[in-house]
Amino acid sequence: MIENVPPRVTISGVVALILFLAYSPQHSFLEPYITKNQSLFFNFLLANLWVSYYFAVTASPGSPPKDWIPTSVDELRRANAKLEAHDDGQPIWAIGGERWCSKCEAWKPRRAHHCKVCKACVMKMDHQGPWTANCVGMANSAHFFRFLFYCVVSMIYLTVLMFSVYGDLFENSDQDIHSMPITVPQMVHMIVLSPILFITGFAITILLVRFIIQLATNTTTIESWENEKYEDSMNRLRKKNKTWYKQLAYPYDIGLWENLKEGLGKNPLAWLYVFSAGGPEVYSATKEKKWDWERQGGGGVRWLVNGFEPADTVWPPVDVEKKEWKNVQFDENGSWEGEAVVDREKFEERRKKWEGTKEGLGGGVGEGWKSSAGESLADFGVDEDGEGELFPIGGVGDDDEDVPLGELLRRRKAAKAAAEEE
Repeated sequence: MIENVPPRVTISGVVALILFLAYSPQHSFLEPYITKNQSLFFNFLLANLWVSYYFAVTASPGSPPKDWIPTSVDELRRANAKLEAHDDGQPIWAIGGERWCSKCEAWKPRRAHHCKVCKACVMKMDHQGPWTANCVGMANSAHFFRFLFYCVVSMIYLTVLMFSVYGDLFENSDQDIHSMPITVPQMVHMIVLSPILFITGFAITILLVRFIIQLATNTTTIESWENEKYEDSMNRLRKKNKTWYKQLAYPYDIGLWENLKEGLGKNPLAWLYVFSAGGPEVYSATKEKKWDWERQGGGGVRWLVNGFEPADTVWPPVDVEKKEWKNVQFDENGSWEGEAVVDREKFEERRKKWEGTKEGLGGGVGEGWKSSAGESLADFGVDEDGEGELFPIGGVGDDDEDVPLGELLRRRKAAKAAAEEE
């Protein structure tokens, strides 16, 4: 389990691996084959790698302020009306979806989860990183991205530098082993290092590509898991009732450019600069210092959604198999969801074929559900006991057992004051 691995062990392992892959070849067999400029550039990449890894380990992933309370529904609706008046097609603020964290005894905004390792709620939590001994969240995701990026670029460049050694060995392959360009110990060193470099580089490249896709779609690792769970639930519902149900659109994908800015920060020139911020600005308003939502963004406590679904649609949808979803029927023109259907027989055949594509998914969709990769929320570091229940739009229910009485009274008083102002 992640929480049982001592941070010193994982971090020491990463440091030892970097030292072995990056510096041992330079001091063993590589030095005669590279120029001074090549050496300087390679070590420049390594310096960026070290700095980005330091920040990935030490930077806070971002937690909601303890005294933060959800924005009133009326205020959000007024803000959305203003946005829609300016541009009908631009993203709008999500409404509702907050939870009460029984572990932190505080409000938890959308996309936040309680980490069982950090013992705190993390905004836009991606996962608990075993090799950084730190959560990857909204405030340090850019540091994690840069760490992966400079790892991959450094290993690719090292491989390119080693090609000259491979070429020299190939040209002298007919020579006696003692007449080779490098010594036997150096050759053994190179033979041991090469597969480790390849395997490590391949694994981290996959992680980088996956992380870039998540940044481009504004999705976290946890949300990818939730999306698969939702798809699995919808497929089971379709098969159970032998009919078609409309699937809700993922709300946080607001366009490639805006997605990248939400993950890496607003200034693209700083995305690869290791001393820049670890992500978007984190909400930190006080009575003296107001938060500028338009300029500073949501700060991790508000989130823009694409508007394909109503602004108060929560994600992931709750109890999907228990809710009464819209049954999509053919209209009088024979169309389904806006797509013309010329041959209903062929359409039914296509639909059945599509429904059969999720056969490999295992498990139910309730407690203990696991993805096709066999992963649960706990595998990403989420404390499932602290997740909490979603509350009705506009506030908590009076009968909710997890929320302290003082908080319920405060919410009721705030709602009454807001009603009197109107």
